[in-house]
Amino acid sequence: MPEGAFYAFASCENALGTRTPEGTLINSDGDFCRFVLASEGLALVPGSAFSMPGHFRLSYAYSDAELSDGVARLHRATAMLA
Repeated sequence: MPEGAFYAFASCENALGTRTPEGTLINSDGDFCRFVLASEGLALVPGSAFSMPGHFRLSYAYSDAELSDGVARLHRATAMLA
């Protein structure tokens, strides 16, 4: 039985209630994940799928370069929210 995983859960609660550049309201972790995917091509899993609403799950089973790129994409996406 594995004792760990290659996933982290992070909060997106500060993004809830914000709007995308197109004016779409981010009401849930699912909305947040869909926006990040659409705007930056970064796939995240809504935390509500794991009974953790207001969070998202991301995998860190990647190279350092890929992780840096993913973090940069996440930063660009969140910077667009108002």
